[in-house]
Amino acid sequence: MAIIMDGEVVSTSLLKAMLADRDSLRIRRIRPTVEIIRVGKKKDALAYETAIKKMFKKIEIRCLVSAYPEEVSQDKLVMEIKKKNEDNRIHGILILRPLPEQLDEYLIGKCLDPTKDSDGMTPYNLGNSILENNSSHLPCTPIAVLEMLSYYQIKLVGQRVLVIGQSAAVGKPLTVLLLNRGATVTTANIYTKDLKKSCLEADVIISATGKKGLIKKEYVPKGCVVIDVGISVDAKGNVSGDVCFDDVKEQCSYITPVPGGIGLITTTVLARNVLSTALNESNKQVV
Repeated sequence: MAIIMDGEVVSTSLLKAMLADRDSLRIRRIRPTVEIIRVGKKKDALAYETAIKKMFKKIEIRCLVSAYPEEVSQDKLVMEIKKKNEDNRIHGILILRPLPEQLDEYLIGKCLDPTKDSDGMTPYNLGNSILENNSSHLPCTPIAVLEMLSYYQIKLVGQRVLVIGQSAAVGKPLTVLLLNRGATVTTANIYTKDLKKSCLEADVIISATGKKGLIKKEYVPKGCVVIDVGISVDAKGNVSGDVCFDDVKEQCSYITPVPGGIGLITTTVLARNVLSTALNESNKQVV
């Protein structure tokens, strides 16, 4: 039976370390503020937005939401983002992804001010991932995965890690961050031929595809560490991950649940990024 890796325990540990920054800002009467930009009303985006609001209320971060219709044009969204770049009341901007097909995620990220980029989506901040820069503007979910592994003292140096998923928000930056920590990383996706074979060769499996039930018991070698980053929400609002949790937990050594795993840590890392940005800006003003 696997040890279930508890996102709430890790989140609480991170929150304790963040209280000093929160208190410093409170003394200066600065209310850290983040602007969420959401396009459309997809259930997973709404669920993430709700989780962010809950976390930010706990750490006293003001959370604003700008919601745009699914069919919003690229020019319109770019114009709105540029306005928020110039708004000194906003310390962080989070663009919920994935975006609709008519929007170019690269160009959207390129117009975002890197100093307000709370989820590391700008080319500048993604570059910091490659350069091993410990910035407060690195992608939140990959950092959340690393925080979970660190808390449970999971060794990465020399370990064979399989990352399933190739998004710019999770799979690609996570691959680089794992390489930076000495892991031997293989990347795959839902189209990979004989995905089962790749899984069976791994010491650590990290799945981030959003495809419910992708990782089955027979895919997981005995004693493997399994990190489930995937999330899908059905018509009834039920949240599921990529991993067949009840079956796989009998096979692996450590496993994350969905919900209650990486997602909770992700919102905590996002809050930490916003606090750090607000504190850095206030320090510049003092100087």
